[in-house]
Amino acid sequence: MLVSCGTTSSEVAPEIGNNSVEGVIAQASARSTTIAPKTNTVYQGAFVGDVITESNVSSFEIMSGDKLDIALKYLAFYDLETGSGFPSSEAQIMVNRNGAIFIKLEPWSWGVAGLPTYSLDDISSGKYDYLLQKFAAGARSFGKPIFVSFGHEMNGNWYPWAGNPTSYINAYRHVYNAVKSYGANNVTWVWCPNIDSGNVNAYYPGGTYVNWVGAEGYNTTDYGMPWRSASQLFSTLITQLESYGKPIMISEFGCDAKTSLDETVNKPQWITGGFDYLLTKKIPKKTDNEIKAFVYFNIDKVENGLGKEWAIDTTYSQSAYSQAVLKYKSMFLNNVN
Repeated sequence: MLVSCGTTSSEVAPEIGNNSVEGVIAQASARSTTIAPKTNTVYQGAFVGDVITESNVSSFEIMSGDKLDIALKYLAFYDLETGSGFPSSEAQIMVNRNGAIFIKLEPWSWGVAGLPTYSLDDISSGKYDYLLQKFAAGARSFGKPIFVSFGHEMNGNWYPWAGNPTSYINAYRHVYNAVKSYGANNVTWVWCPNIDSGNVNAYYPGGTYVNWVGAEGYNTTDYGMPWRSASQLFSTLITQLESYGKPIMISEFGCDAKTSLDETVNKPQWITGGFDYLLTKKIPKKTDNEIKAFVYFNIDKVENGLGKEWAIDTTYSQSAYSQAVLKYKSMFLNNVN
């Protein structure tokens, strides 16, 4: 199912300055190392905090009763500007577990006024190639396979990079080509639309630029939404994603809890039903499971003034999660790399 990610010369972003062009080309021509799905197995992932630490990963593993295969990391372009360019120490924590980091590149400065906006058109023009080169150099030096997405939930209306399919596709392809041309051949690219916004196909950058496809969605009764099971959240989008012929992951999901009944009964039942849906859904007309990875968003936060109790932090939800992991333990291979 995994499609190799070659590029043509017309697709590759231009080089910047005199930064060892020969070495870059040699690296770029090397054989790509991408993460492939395995038959009848699934990678268990989670977002455990803004910084991936041994402590917060271990805490999640103690709660779940199993090793974490994927840890999610959000990396804004502003972080590339002000930081080292690649979170190698955080990525190494996952490699030590035979897992992988999943980096979501976000073209913004966390919405802070007065900071760079990193518009899609500026990215496509090459204005920020120096940041992509910085990221690629770090990824290449790290060397182990990693998951990366660019501009997730682009089909929604809550991020500045959303709402313009043409600009998004141009920027996505430019980021892909630039990172690859700078020699980072250990990147597995994940394209991640959201369940609650249509027009998914308009944002698809093309099979050459995508290794996995993701689906992102959350159960909350805020914004006038009904309580929805994992099946109700994801079935429609997954049917659309099947047409791309790529491995599918649930690249972000979570369940809110507004009341004591939610915390003690509804959310635990949602977790149990969610595992049953995600881990038993089959590829159409095949016996292999269809969802090859999932990433649970395991922190609470405030969105638009509304508290979101996503975290699995009560004894009721923790018991439901650990029991679900135990039920499907044979499907967790614990070996991404």
